[in-house]
Amino acid sequence: MHLFRLAVILTAFAMPLVAGAQQPTPPTGPCEPVDAMITEVIPLTYAHAGELAHTLSLLGLSRVRIVPYYRTNSLIIRGPRPAVEQLINIIKPSEQD
Repeated sequence: MHLFRLAVILTAFAMPLVAGAQQPTPPTGPCEPVDAMITEVIPLTYAHAGELAHTLSLLGLSRVRIVPYYRTNSLIIRGPRPAVEQLINIIKPSEQD
């Protein structure tokens, strides 16, 4: 019975706080598009996944996560599309270079 009274008191106390809270308003005007997050798996042939993941993490790309997958000697890279594509170009340069 004491728990019920406590619940009634807390509800009565919280109702004016909730009623007085204003709903957040959506921003007006144009919004900048947010880069979509993508995930890529890059199999490695001539490098160890753990060593390369550590080395690439030193580049300090924001919002990019690099995880080695040791079973297949691959890197799993997740982040904004431009940053992930930049890392892929570092790991696997085009054949024209």
